[in-house]
Amino acid sequence: MENFRLAALKPEPDGADAFIMNARRLLLVALLVSSAIVGVPNNGSVIAAPDTPSPDHPYSDPIWLPLRTPARISCVKTNCDGPYHGYDAIDFVGALGDPIYAAGAGVFHVGGIAPGCVTGEPTRGTWAWVDHGPAGSTRYNHLDSIVAVDGQYVTPGTQIATMGHSGDKVPCEVNYLHMELRDSEVTGIRLPITNFLACADNKTLQLPQALGFPTWDDVVPQEHYTPQADSSCLSNSWSDTPNRPGPASVDPGVASIAVGLPARPSGVDDVRVRLELFHPSVGEYGSIIKQSSDPSNATVTFDDLLPNRRYRVFVSFHNSIGWSAWSTPVVSDTGFLPARPEYRDSDSSATTIGYKWYRGTNADADYTVAIRRASGSVWGPWAYTDVPSTDLSYRFRDLWPGATHQVTVRAYNEFGSSKFAPYRTISTICPSICEEPPLPVPPKVYLTLQPAVRLNS
Repeated sequence: MENFRLAALKPEPDGADAFIMNARRLLLVALLVSSAIVGVPNNGSVIAAPDTPSPDHPYSDPIWLPLRTPARISCVKTNCDGPYHGYDAIDFVGALGDPIYAAGAGVFHVGGIAPGCVTGEPTRGTWAWVDHGPAGSTRYNHLDSIVAVDGQYVTPGTQIATMGHSGDKVPCEVNYLHMELRDSEVTGIRLPITNFLACADNKTLQLPQALGFPTWDDVVPQEHYTPQADSSCLSNSWSDTPNRPGPASVDPGVASIAVGLPARPSGVDDVRVRLELFHPSVGEYGSIIKQSSDPSNATVTFDDLLPNRRYRVFVSFHNSIGWSAWSTPVVSDTGFLPARPEYRDSDSSATTIGYKWYRGTNADADYTVAIRRASGSVWGPWAYTDVPSTDLSYRFRDLWPGATHQVTVRAYNEFGSSKFAPYRTISTICPSICEEPPLPVPPKVYLTLQPAVRLNS
């Protein structure tokens, strides 16, 4: 579909590259003499663009234009007719072999190698992506060649690929970069294409504002070009992002995890906490959830999680340069309430009642048994007794002969209690003549328990 849109606007095939190069020359002259495009001066100095990414400081925000040579700005989201794109992405139309750079510091990955054109619906062709940590990822489609190496640490000064037309529909004579920003790894949700910075004419330009448009989606497609750019205004060092945070502390609850944030250094203006769910069927973590937090907060809480499932937690800090590396992960299982015990058997004598239940899934749960006695039509209060997890039965003693009782049980753990099992009504045996019991009171042998309270350590 992209090829149909671009083919309708492209120059003749034999003159396509010449058209692009002439347009670049005209644009460069216009940039040098125009006062309409303004930026932040670089004080006239040209700074050599370093390329020294570090695994200790791997990330920055993807805010840099990935091109150095001028390219026509094509479809973004709604600025083109038809279904192009209808989602957040941006196309830059250039020449075969134009260099493509990372939009920010991160870890480079090869998405796939698929050179050539296709006869059916367009594909991504040869493509790559860069993991920018908490800032998300950038995707680069329709590449002619890949320059960086999978797993390589890159910065905005690193060339990662060249522009091409791979994956486009025949005759695929237009060379262009299709770029997307995702909220996490390559399969994350698409994010709006934000402003880009570019080094041009000894200034740091903010695009597309320097072209006279408030957003990329306001640009008239195929009529405006990105500037001739270089790497002169890039940072000399990518190690000024925060150091890797220490491990977080975790306090699991039922279907929730409260994350205690590690100490934050000065200059931190944002905190990102990442939660990954372990999928036992494939033995891998996935289902990523991320939350931002004000640096002044001590904790970040994730609610509505799956109970009794394993998660791991990462933390990253942000400053004016970018994001830190993720902290060492901390693994925690969410809490869960035990299942309601199921009745198994009961018996009675003149002064005792025996009550049994099944363990079920409550391997680590303790139990509370309860009994109450009737006098005529009046039920007395419940009396409760704790039973350790190793016991699956209890005998109530010193009961009134010939009296009617109700007994039940519930399970409890550090996170709370299950519901009580359905009441069982049973009477003690009357050996001969039994007197009417007095108004029911809890038998003195039973202790009334306070609700279980979880202590945080």
